[in-house]
Amino acid sequence: AGGGCGATTITLNLANELRLMSSEPVLTIDLDTCYGTVSNYLGITGKYGIADVLERKGLIDKHLIESSAYNYEENFYVLISPAGIKDSNSRLLRYENLTKVVEACKKAFRYTVIDAPRVAQSVATDLAAVSKFTLIVFQLTVKDVKCARSLISFLCERGIPPGRIIPLANRVKRQGPQIRLE
Repeated sequence: AGGGCGATTITLNLANELRLMSSEPVLTIDLDTCYGTVSNYLGITGKYGIADVLERKGLIDKHLIESSAYNYEENFYVLISPAGIKDSNSRLLRYENLTKVVEACKKAFRYTVIDAPRVAQSVATDLAAVSKFTLIVFQLTVKDVKCARSLISFLCERGIPPGRIIPLANRVKRQGPQIRLE
């Protein structure tokens, strides 16, 4: 999802809760090339990020991930998006190495939480295939519910087990949702 549904807030809160619960290092990856809100929320800037890792032509291993991630605080690491890197020329991500990157992240960190708004369906499928679970964050609007249903159907058609897909309605407005959860 993307565009104000609160997915980045959920990403950061989930990563922090996993870090506190496990006392083990957690990595957050920001795949948002438009805004790079993870780094904005945390008030961090860096020289390297997920774009540099995805563009790697050589070996992609846990050492590359660890050396590219920004240490935000104890056991909380971030691979920032190109939008969060000052003076970055690139806003595009090359997803050919995405599966290799996620597998390397699994070797380097106990948990990896990925904020992936506005990605292509093929990228969403690749991420869901290598993830323990996928949160589909949406607001209770007709448009968001339709998009969430469509994405869930698409992922299921591509062989992602429905039990690993978790729809999460978020950001109810003060006057209530435009549509009810039922």
